[in-house]
Amino acid sequence: RPSVMEGVDVVIVGCGVPKRSMGWVHLHQLLTQQVFSDVHSIQVVEPFFLDDVASATVPTADRDAALGYLQAHPAVKAVQHCRDLNPPHPDRARLGVIAVRTGDCVALAKEAVTEGGCTSLYVEKPGAVEANDLEDLEKFCAAKGVMMVLGYCRNGEAFAVNARAKVDELLRDHNTSGPEMTNDTVIELLHFNTFDRNEAALSECFSRNSEGFIKNTFSHDIAIAVAHHGLTVDSFCDLSVDTDKSKIAEYGGFRDFVSCSFTLRPNPKSPFLLRFDGGRCRADDLVANIVRSKGDAWEFTLAPIDPTAEEEFPCDVEGLASYFVPQWGGYIRAKRAALDLAVNAVPKNPQSVLQGSDGVQVLRIADKLSALVTAACLGKEQSS
Repeated sequence: RPSVMEGVDVVIVGCGVPKRSMGWVHLHQLLTQQVFSDVHSIQVVEPFFLDDVASATVPTADRDAALGYLQAHPAVKAVQHCRDLNPPHPDRARLGVIAVRTGDCVALAKEAVTEGGCTSLYVEKPGAVEANDLEDLEKFCAAKGVMMVLGYCRNGEAFAVNARAKVDELLRDHNTSGPEMTNDTVIELLHFNTFDRNEAALSECFSRNSEGFIKNTFSHDIAIAVAHHGLTVDSFCDLSVDTDKSKIAEYGGFRDFVSCSFTLRPNPKSPFLLRFDGGRCRADDLVANIVRSKGDAWEFTLAPIDPTAEEEFPCDVEGLASYFVPQWGGYIRAKRAALDLAVNAVPKNPQSVLQGSDGVQVLRIADKLSALVTAACLGKEQSS
């Protein structure tokens, strides 16, 4: 890594299908948003659609759309393997954006470093299926002098920041961390996808997110709890599973939660509870956090920090998958933070990304919760 960087180049690993894949969102934003004007070059590693054998297993329309988009942008070099990328510029940082299926993240992230010359990594959440694998990647990056962050873009968004501020205000007003608040204040972390409630939609959802709902979707909310509310894998207690709202089903050969709800205390001394409530199917609801105390409730939505302002980066992509729309600006801010980190070693908005060690903590919590919540739901099924 040069002592003085002259900007940054970006490598996106895993572009996918236009308007439906996370890698495509990253590429499209880099190509169209002025906020990324300091990016000198963009290259793509597409290990799936540029593999004739592998891509033959998916609908022809998906393959044609993926390859067509790359062909329509000839200035973006697209290759199947990291080893075929252009050599790194000696005076520029090279940020690798890893946006492949979760099970492939670790191996391809390492290749982006060893064969692709990346000096820093932005790895889409959760980064690995198993916590030990993500920890291995974190240690690998540390040994190579490579900075790694996880793309938990919701952490720095208004709803998470403002919900925590409201909790702090309640704590100051009560001037206590005793029983008065302990049993009364609840922070609800809501996370609903927008998949249609039918066999085809849920089969695709379950197969694309085979690591499971808690690890795949609630990982965002667990990351918020880690960053803002002091949650750790060894600290939480008082877990209570709402087995009426938590539903397990099988689609596409995968068994997972269609909806899930549980409450826990982040640590024994915490003066509030955290309630995780979400599911795969629901109308697009922008409420993301609710703070409830003594009968009052404050809602915090996926909106700018300044509630009177419009979204800094409004989404204008027609036909974009609905699950990307509420977080469109968050994806831009998270990449901006990762680029700042790649060039300056310090992001301007550090809350927009999560460091590797915290990402490992998120996975360990998700694993533990998946086992406990699943056991509670299956126990109810067997007893009924």
